[in-house]
Amino acid sequence: MSRLLSAVKLLFAGPSRLFIRKCGISGSSLLFFLIIGICTLYASTSYFSVNNDVLIIFTDKITPSVEVFNDTGYTDLPIVVNTETTNVMLRKQQVNHVYERPKLANETVSSLHAIHIGEIVPHCGLPKTCSKDEFSVHLYTGKDHTDEPRLCVDGKYIISKSVNEGGRGLNVAIIDNLTRTIIRVSHFDTYEKESNGLETMLLTLRPGDILILITFDEPSRKLSRIARLLFYDLGSALIQNLGYRSSWYLITQKGMSGFSPFEDLHLVDSSGWPQHHDIRFCVPFEIKGHIVHPDPLPSSNPQRVEFCEVHENLPLFCDADVVNDPLLPSPVWKQPAAINKIYNIPIIVMSGESVHFLPLTLETLVRQPGMKPNIVVVYHLAKNSMVQNLSQLFGFMSEELSQPSTDCERIAEAFELHNLLFPDAKELLFIGENAILAPDFLFFMGQLLSILESDPTILSVSSLNENGFKGVSADPSVVYRVESFSGVAMLVRRDFFQKSWCQNESQTDPMYISSEISGVSLVPDVSRVTLAAPLTNETSNQYVSHMYLSHDRTITYEQNILLKYPEKLRHEDYDRDIESLLRSAAVLAFDIDSMKQCLFDKEHFQMKVVEELPLFISNSTSLPSKVLAVFFYQEHEKDISTLQHLCNCFGLFHHPQYPVRGLYKGIVRFMLKESPAILVGSKSPFFRFKSKGNTVLKYDTHVDNIISVFV
Repeated sequence: MSRLLSAVKLLFAGPSRLFIRKCGISGSSLLFFLIIGICTLYASTSYFSVNNDVLIIFTDKITPSVEVFNDTGYTDLPIVVNTETTNVMLRKQQVNHVYERPKLANETVSSLHAIHIGEIVPHCGLPKTCSKDEFSVHLYTGKDHTDEPRLCVDGKYIISKSVNEGGRGLNVAIIDNLTRTIIRVSHFDTYEKESNGLETMLLTLRPGDILILITFDEPSRKLSRIARLLFYDLGSALIQNLGYRSSWYLITQKGMSGFSPFEDLHLVDSSGWPQHHDIRFCVPFEIKGHIVHPDPLPSSNPQRVEFCEVHENLPLFCDADVVNDPLLPSPVWKQPAAINKIYNIPIIVMSGESVHFLPLTLETLVRQPGMKPNIVVVYHLAKNSMVQNLSQLFGFMSEELSQPSTDCERIAEAFELHNLLFPDAKELLFIGENAILAPDFLFFMGQLLSILESDPTILSVSSLNENGFKGVSADPSVVYRVESFSGVAMLVRRDFFQKSWCQNESQTDPMYISSEISGVSLVPDVSRVTLAAPLTNETSNQYVSHMYLSHDRTITYEQNILLKYPEKLRHEDYDRDIESLLRSAAVLAFDIDSMKQCLFDKEHFQMKVVEELPLFISNSTSLPSKVLAVFFYQEHEKDISTLQHLCNCFGLFHHPQYPVRGLYKGIVRFMLKESPAILVGSKSPFFRFKSKGNTVLKYDTHVDNIISVFV
């Protein structure tokens, strides 16, 4: 390196001395003129000069998926790519067909040469010219995904489908307010891609830069919380309301105080698309923010308001805080195709004599992501115009029933009509009176639809766990096979209902359509439905119905909860899984005093079991993460005398007039201190997996206590 520097000095030493001697110019002055010459040469070849020279990159290192930053922002395509050479060369080449910027007279806002300009419309279509300190703007967000976004600045359209790659997501233009130049035009597809590039752009804005933004199609899916906060910091008052397919525009300025006066947002309406924006106005080069920006109603629902003016007896549905909320399905994101099948299953909704809570049932249904209103039918008693009008608000159909003598016959008629309306449907969803659905009701059913289709031993998929009380229900990803049936909200085959079930209905369980229905159902550990009010069946036990309204019941509040191994719910697979669990289970053993507490002070017993659980484990010294097992005695297969007391002890469903819930081949499954637990009867086929040294619990009527025996 030192030799090279010496050679350079020798090369320039002679000419420089000669130049100084002849021209009388010092060495420092010579250096100054040399720098000026280099800068002049650079300026004449840079992209700021308006000519037809194009810089072409030949390289095998750039691929079409590489993001290259150019004058208009980030783009997915490099300027020019040649993958046939392994050498990286930069050269200038004359090109005949290149973009030529239109020559415009009396421009207020110019643009960089690399930013393409489309249609020229004087003043962007405004009837008058903006002042010298303002510029004209026309923004158009598009009616739906088949349309296009359009943005005009100072008479020049700089964003459309064919100009600067305008498209789905967010379309942005940046104006330097000092030079009054459009310095950047960018498109960010925040439906398909993360918003990292957008965040970078927002963070690198300079004080005074003017940002113009319009949305198109769906802009919210992958718009990060950081990007939303950055927009808020730039003066957006509505960014928190941006949702699925929202139409939004924002014109703001870096460094502005308060909220931008140039912003509006529309949410989707019943058509599935929002009212689009198509606005023209003059924008000042110095935007004055509003110190206080009242957050307007994010939507309006005049049909709902009109309905509530007539029907004032629905306070929860017609409250002033919610009366303008839209009644539209939530969007569904990408998920397995097998789950998507559930959104094409027709839905029965039953309306009883009291319709006070029907709006809540319908609202929790319409909020299900992906649901289709046109396949929902609300069945109601004769001459009830309120139910018809309410159903129409949601976009649901309604059908009037005859005057059946029992609730069972009313439901039988609804099934018959539904099969006529949807003759090609193989399954249907049934939602009973007063049902309130969890946010993932449809997603839960979608994961189990294929199991119902492939296993003929399954009668229904229920969304209610009748043993789903706090302390014994904790894992929303777990599903059980049970031999009890609940008709609150379920998925069944089209030929499920039998009219014979409605005969000899001497006693109707409040959770059952008929006491004659029997078969295997799939139920979640944590319910996907609850009741808004007790059922009003004349033959139902109101005390039992109130039990299902207990605040101690569990229900999911999240969407898209994935189930654990749903394929193991098929008949033979499920039995093998139970066998595997019991072979490694820790057995619970209780002394006489604990059992006495169990019968006469169950709250204290339950607290003691939860707090001191390791002390009750007979074959382990610590609390395991595996299954806990309790074995109980049976005189015969249908003997549940001991089991009923155990269900009462542990906090499961218990009522002397009704059978035990959740039984499957003599076992009952639940959760105990976040550990799976199983009660196993001595007549169950799974009893053989009990170790010989383990005792069995038996209720002894002579001592009125549960005792331990060997079987």
